[in-house]
Amino acid sequence: MIDSTPLTAAQAIDLLLAGNQRFVAGTPEHPNQDAMRRAATAPGQRPFAVLFGCSDSRLAAEIIFDQGLGDLFVVRTAGHVTGAEVLGSIEYAVSVLDCPLVVVLGHDSCGAVAATRTALADGITPTGYIRDVIERVTPSVLAARAGGLTGDDDIIVTHIRHTVDLLLNRSRVLADQVTDGRTAVVGLFYQLADGSARIVTAHGLAPEPRVAVAVVSCRGLRGGSALVGCSSGISARLAGFTPTSSSAMRADLARAWAGNLSSAAGSTPSARSVISATICNRASAV
Repeated sequence: MIDSTPLTAAQAIDLLLAGNQRFVAGTPEHPNQDAMRRAATAPGQRPFAVLFGCSDSRLAAEIIFDQGLGDLFVVRTAGHVTGAEVLGSIEYAVSVLDCPLVVVLGHDSCGAVAATRTALADGITPTGYIRDVIERVTPSVLAARAGGLTGDDDIIVTHIRHTVDLLLNRSRVLADQVTDGRTAVVGLFYQLADGSARIVTAHGLAPEPRVAVAVVSCRGLRGGSALVGCSSGISARLAGFTPTSSSAMRADLARAWAGNLSSAAGSTPSARSVISATICNRASAV
């Protein structure tokens, strides 16, 4: 039997980004991929996120986010272009399966975006159904140009944002879910070389105060590290927080960590001061 405890959108994106951090670091845990999980998910599914991404072979969702069976409801098309089948699939996930999070996943060196740029430059559109893909990506490329954006990554980020807006504009079901606070829609930009994913747009994602586990290396601590704070169910390392974290979230984390320095086993007052400064500086720097 799978865990039926519902997650918030904030918890769901935390799980995804924590898994991506493990993938980037080369320390994946490969959760929920054993025979027990297979048996548990056979009667039914309760994924915590919808992953709508590009069909690129280098964008395998469960791998780059270090997730397993039953964790993600995955929908993929070339260039993450949207049609009725995509909208129906996403609506099913959020309204029937109660997914609290929808992610649009784009990436650098996207072939669909590159093909669209070439078609616009040459004035020659491919035949067959590739034409349909290019026609659906074209508004994003033109919008980026109109905004003075010419770089490859800038155009792809624009396309991710346009896809998010398109989902919300075309699907009343999804828009209502976001308005009611039941679902969030987030756009992620993935970089093929280092495997990292970052948030480039978000709707309905409210930051939640939380405390976390941070391991900080410092002289004067027993064993070279200290355990600071406590876990509220989602553990994170200090290095795992990125510029996409809200300033309020960073401030909450800094206060939580600095306020719980007394729990650093074996540390001296001077060592705790160094940890506090390190945490606060890192929190304000990201």
